[in-house]
Amino acid sequence: MRKAGLTGVSLHSLCHSHASSLLSKGVPLAVVSERLGHADQNMTLSIYSYAMPADTRAAAKIWNDAMADIIGASRKAGAPCMFARMGGKKRKLLERRVERWRGRRGSNPRPPT
Repeated sequence: MRKAGLTGVSLHSLCHSHASSLLSKGVPLAVVSERLGHADQNMTLSIYSYAMPADTRAAAKIWNDAMADIIGASRKAGAPCMFARMGGKKRKLLERRVERWRGRRGSNPRPPT
């Protein structure tokens, strides 16, 4: 490492950085595991699982965007809302419950104001 001009860096730390970087950029776990020489992908996953939280956020965003597109298309088409057949107090109660849940983690996003 010293010949390459890297001080304070070991081959192990370079390998670790390489794997973390690949996983965080979306390279499949199987490929990274093979490059590291791990016999089992579970070993790679147990060591480098911290590098994959972006996958969870990306999956949530994709799902949210897909649902927003579907809901937006149905509203533009003039489809009735889910409260269309309800009346009076029951409808207002449900609308208030929905509003309280909006914006919570894992729920519908708040509509733009």
